[in-house]
Amino acid sequence: MKPTMQLHAKQITAITTLLLFLSGCVGVVVSVPEEHKIYTPLTDQKTDSDLTTRAWCGVTLWAVVVPIPLKLPVCKLHVGQSLTSPFYACGPLMILGPIAHGYQGNALCGVFPK
Repeated sequence: MKPTMQLHAKQITAITTLLLFLSGCVGVVVSVPEEHKIYTPLTDQKTDSDLTTRAWCGVTLWAVVVPIPLKLPVCKLHVGQSLTSPFYACGPLMILGPIAHGYQGNALCGVFPK
């Protein structure tokens, strides 16, 4: 690689990193079913498929302010069960995280439970 090309690659990397830090946080929302609760069927005639529903679960990547969903309807939710979607994030603006109720983490990275 020529020295000028190395210089350009370093400049592009530095500018990209600087823009990410100045723009805010980069994070991910993980949607998964909460722990399986014990449930009792209402009648003996109900089958397992009657007691479950399909839900969209997976990951949504937040790059700056643009959400990139990576979800599929593959999760099964039983009666009384719901999805949990905590938001994990890192960035310079996370110093403001403790202002939010339920924030767990430090000034660089943390999680907002939902």
